Amino acid sequence: MHSLDDLTEQFRACQDRAAKLVKPLSHTQFNWRPAAESWSVAECLVHLSVTARAVVAKMRPVIARGRADGISGTGTFTVGWFSRWFEAEMEPPPRRRTRSPDVFRIATRSDHAPDDVMRAYAETGVEWQSLLDSARGLDLGRLRVTSPVSRLLRIPLGSYLRISVAHERRHLWQAEQVTVAAGFPPG
Repeated sequence: MHSLDDLTEQFRACQDRAAKLVKPLSHTQFNWRPAAESWSVAECLVHLSVTARAVVAKMRPVIARGRADGISGTGTFTVGWFSRWFEAEMEPPPRRRTRSPDVFRIATRSDHAPDDVMRAYAETGVEWQSLLDSARGLDLGRLRVTSPVSRLLRIPLGSYLRISVAHERRHLWQAEQVTVAAGFPPG
């Protein structure tokens, strides 16, 4: 069984991990890419913010509808085989490199301001916490969220939250790998 309390702690840990990663970085280090086709630390965090906004926007109406329809539960939920597989695919280190779906794609650039990116990422952390709080008391296994990627992909809310936090960890791991890559600029 999984719970909202566990997810809340996991999202908070991601916020802390990102802040700790970015704090010592210079503007140059924050925007440096190990290769032309790779993302910088900045781009990893921008991608997480873009993804969170799109996914939260899909989850909010499902939560409101669940509340209106009285689809209550204990806040604990089980995860089916497809959701377990999808979550495992998101966990770092990635088993295979995948291209971000268009809805989550970001414009690559090399001049992101660390304060602006971190402010946006912190705002998505607040959004995740608010969303998790609003889902309390609902049946997270019965409520289904349609993916922003495809309307054919409908995932139980609790599972989608677990997949989302695994996605956060994946790109934080990716950002951390940038800082230990060969050629990473000195501070």
